[in-house]
Amino acid sequence: MTEVNRSNFSKLIPEIIDKLKTCTFVSIDAEYTGLFSPDPKIQNSLFDSASDRYQKLRNGFSNYQISQFGLAIFNRCWERNEYTVDAYNIYLYPVAFDDYRDRDVIHCQISSFNFLAANNFDFNKFIKEGVPYLRKEDRRILRQYMRANPMFMRWMEHRDRTYFPQFIEKLNDDDAETIIGHLNGFTKVIQIISELKKPIVGHNMLMDLLLIYKQFYEDLPPSYKEFKIKIHKLFPYINDTKHIAASLRRDLQEKNSSHTNDIEYLYDTSLFGLYVNTSKVKDFFIPFVTCINETRDRYRIEIETGLTQNLEKVKGSHCHEAGFDALITGAVFLRLAHIAARRDEQFLLRRSFPPTVAETLNSLNNWKNCVNIVRAPIRYINFEGEDPPIDKPNWIRVKGNPSQGKLLDISWIRNHLPKYGDIEVVQLNNQSVLLACSAWSSARNVWMSLEEEGYILSAQEFPMSTYGSLTLVAGVTLGSAVVFLTTLICLRKFV
Repeated sequence: MTEVNRSNFSKLIPEIIDKLKTCTFVSIDAEYTGLFSPDPKIQNSLFDSASDRYQKLRNGFSNYQISQFGLAIFNRCWERNEYTVDAYNIYLYPVAFDDYRDRDVIHCQISSFNFLAANNFDFNKFIKEGVPYLRKEDRRILRQYMRANPMFMRWMEHRDRTYFPQFIEKLNDDDAETIIGHLNGFTKVIQIISELKKPIVGHNMLMDLLLIYKQFYEDLPPSYKEFKIKIHKLFPYINDTKHIAASLRRDLQEKNSSHTNDIEYLYDTSLFGLYVNTSKVKDFFIPFVTCINETRDRYRIEIETGLTQNLEKVKGSHCHEAGFDALITGAVFLRLAHIAARRDEQFLLRRSFPPTVAETLNSLNNWKNCVNIVRAPIRYINFEGEDPPIDKPNWIRVKGNPSQGKLLDISWIRNHLPKYGDIEVVQLNNQSVLLACSAWSSARNVWMSLEEEGYILSAQEFPMSTYGSLTLVAGVTLGSAVVFLTTLICLRKFV
């Protein structure tokens, strides 16, 4: 793994670009300064439509920033069934100097900083050595600043030589453009990835995409539909290993595949669970991943250890270092592609050589440009078409039955029902609540339990469209004067 910082970025950027131009695919990962919004009105909810969830993330989560970006560049070795990988771990920090944007705010969350610290994140490198980046609007503002202050270097108390390698008494327009090009920094890498249209692989990558767009391009668009269109235009070929693994498992189960072990490998869809479990696939044609250069020196032992142990449970591992997680994501992607390819019983029987890159990637076409979404009525977001139909249980409307002496006991519902799974409760009035269950088995158990208690139950269909806002009943909108009677389960991105 090559660590990229403010001091060596200019030297490494030509190497990174050259490797991107010739690579087979890239995998990415990101670490954030925060994850959850402190505003309870925009916490994730089982009642969210995809559009609702986008608006919540846009208004809450997107205020945080990517503090570390992982980029793993994979290349197929044509003479053998092997992919080489070079990984880069890149600290990022916004541009600020002297009186230019030095009062900007970086939003952070204590729990996220504690998580980063527990996983050996170097905060000094983040602040002192983070690679700069600029959005289009940032470039415009910086250009205006330098035109209005052409002699700003002369008055600087401390000139950061990684920002301004040369002292210039008075800037002209060419000088300003050179500085802007330099401070554009990591944005160049994202722009190149977009221009090359290479396949991009991530794990549970919805929030990665949100922050990439906001941090390196522009503010997130106001509508969910527009967001999908813009992301697809920038990155027309994305693959989410969490979504692929869950979908592939269901596909194998529905088709009664003869590869029954493959199903077992896919139950744990966490990143490091997938890495250790898919390593158990024994097949002559399964692709082999070889780390090269500094990536080999830093990660070789862990890559081997992860074949038999979940690396999150190995003390001192590099889990949640963005470069390492990107590498693992790419390795998992190749194994999932192989499992998908061998669903065709004739695929391997008729071959005497490994599958081509096109065959490997095509085996996952059914799940291309689809990204996992957690705790929502749909399983994934489709960036190149309509989202899938809702496949979660209908909501359950629960009413008291005063004629039988049964009043609504909200406290009992709150304390008793969570044992059946991830359940959310919204109070509609004094004698009526609405329940959302994340799984069909939970919904069945909840229904039977409430029925035994003597409550009046009815199934409430989802009153939403893919792009519409969510209104519950009688004009009560989620996020207004609604009482939540559940503890939301917090899920980190990598789960």
